[in-house]
Amino acid sequence: LLNNKILKKFHDSRTKCRSSLQLSTWKKQQEKTTKKLSRTSSDTLLCHEYLLFEFNKDSIKSTSLRFLLFCIDRSGIHDLMFEAVIPLNSSMIPHYQQIIEFKNLPEITFGEILLGMSYLPTAERFTIKVEKLRYLCKIEKDKKIDARLIVIFFHHGRRFFQKKISSIISDESLTTKTNVHEINEIIMQNIPQHDIQSIYVHFELIIRILHSKDESIISGGSILLGEHTQYGNEWLKMLEQPRQIHLGWYQFYG
Repeated sequence: LLNNKILKKFHDSRTKCRSSLQLSTWKKQQEKTTKKLSRTSSDTLLCHEYLLFEFNKDSIKSTSLRFLLFCIDRSGIHDLMFEAVIPLNSSMIPHYQQIIEFKNLPEITFGEILLGMSYLPTAERFTIKVEKLRYLCKIEKDKKIDARLIVIFFHHGRRFFQKKISSIISDESLTTKTNVHEINEIIMQNIPQHDIQSIYVHFELIIRILHSKDESIISGGSILLGEHTQYGNEWLKMLEQPRQIHLGWYQFYG
């Protein structure tokens, strides 16, 4: 399954308004965003998708397209995550064609996050507390980092909630166990019991160096939580032991 909602970074205004609705309301609005890909005789998956973006041509030099490909193992043993970034330039106007290669597995960790998860079946409420960050990156003494955290909820491949955590400005490297950044952000969503196993939570962490020449991204990592991911055991434990806050450190890969 290839989810074009994950690949499509920007949405039209109608989708943006709908992304903040409760799951019960969102499900009533039909939109097919997950499709089963056809397979050729050479064992190749085919995906024909057309994504339309609108932006000023003067800003094309500062724009990049980021493609994320998630391959979820249905056995729950592990999941794979690939990434490809395409910087745009004026030579791509009006027509341009390029093959995107997803060939590198995420092998480097870019920080850890302390999360507390709980699910209350009687109230059908899922709560996740974003507590701390550590091991973000190593920077020079006179530099500051800007860490941005984005949380996205998916249900059957459809995004129904997104939240951007306030930027984290730090002049410390946060590379030790004792040197951590406190966040203490609580996110709650009303999710019925028969839907909780179909929920996936995606965390994205982007880190920049402030006051540099281009303020370029120095690292970016992701975490995918859910039943059929590498953290499936933690997710299952949360469901089997409700009314408890399950704390744990999770690694960002990218």
